[in-house]
Amino acid sequence: MLLGDLEATIFSGLDGPRQRALAKVAQPLSFTAGEHLWAKGDTGTFACVLEGAFDIVCFGVTVDTIGTGQVLGHSALWGRPHNADVRARVTGKGRPPVALVWRLDEPAVAEVFSSGEVLKLFLRDSQALIRHLNDLQILYRRKCGASAHVAAHLCRLSRCRLDSNVVEISQKELGELAGYDPRTVRSALAELQDKGYIRPLRRSVYEVDVEALTVLLGRLLEGA
Repeated sequence: MLLGDLEATIFSGLDGPRQRALAKVAQPLSFTAGEHLWAKGDTGTFACVLEGAFDIVCFGVTVDTIGTGQVLGHSALWGRPHNADVRARVTGKGRPPVALVWRLDEPAVAEVFSSGEVLKLFLRDSQALIRHLNDLQILYRRKCGASAHVAAHLCRLSRCRLDSNVVEISQKELGELAGYDPRTVRSALAELQDKGYIRPLRRSVYEVDVEALTVLLGRLLEGA
């Protein structure tokens, strides 16, 4: 079961033996709303989200959301404590988040994670996160508006699942993530929908045209 779960995550690019090794040393855990995956200052834990989402919280403010198929806990790979709280978020459907968790201080786990291929995978993911955060700062400095920030977050969330471009997130949650009130988020979503970048499937569920949004964000970031 765990091996199949890894196919919908960033680990899908690894060969069969490495995927089996990762699945063998993983602990599948479910969480209640608001429960900590870890707290700021904790060490040694790495995770991959299988279902639902987790909020990254700094000083009481949600600064990012990690969704299905995405990994978190990169600081543990370099032997450093986590620099933020990570809390479980229950989706609009009421499903509890589920994550694969690895304790890097366990010898069997450390051996698997020391593989060059696995470390390269994590490095690429860390670079993608840094680019996302840098993009948000540029959009803010250029006063690109709510629709641009909402687009950036939807684009990132849609990349969490490698087998789907569907994002499930409420307007309230998206507002907390992007730093806007629900009314502003609603207006931004309507604008993105009118331009064909997203398509509502049902309440709080959107199909995202990742390619088109990437082009849009590229133009905004370049100042075009």
